[in-house]
Amino acid sequence: MAGLLPCFILLVLAFCHTWIAEGMKDESFQWVRSGESVTIHCSSAEPGFDGLYLLLGLHDEKEVFFFHKENKKLNMGHDYKNRVQTQGELDKLTITIGNMTDDDSGVYWCKYRYFNPDEGQALKKTGIGSTLVVVNGKPCPPVEGTVLTKNLVIVTAISAVSVSCCVSRCSTFG
Repeated sequence: MAGLLPCFILLVLAFCHTWIAEGMKDESFQWVRSGESVTIHCSSAEPGFDGLYLLLGLHDEKEVFFFHKENKKLNMGHDYKNRVQTQGELDKLTITIGNMTDDDSGVYWCKYRYFNPDEGQALKKTGIGSTLVVVNGKPCPPVEGTVLTKNLVIVTAISAVSVSCCVSRCSTFG
């Protein structure tokens, strides 16, 4: 019976991973039309940051804004003036960008800034909240049939448990 405990733990972890992945899907990808708004949530559990950058592009090519912790002032990128609103504190900030255009499509990243006294410079650390935004894109056609993500994970976990149990029994008798 003790040999089944690792198998049971593996099964529970597979279920948890499936539920967590399903819950995170909603905010990491957004479709909007021109003129609509998009909302991005940035957060960090680490203390000590003095500001937050919202950046656009796979390689952080474009700075949307910098949010100062002390005075809550936004230093806005040229293309985003009068289009951005923030709500909340630095460690849990909700950002709304209005009047979206085709040029606003891309990956948005939350990067927190802190001063490193050992190196004598400000450093950036990626926070939680990257979001892919597509403006005026065409969504993928609906899937015909049932999406089997959860079922596939469950079947894989059960198969792994079965193989593990068979291997442990064979090694006991072998």
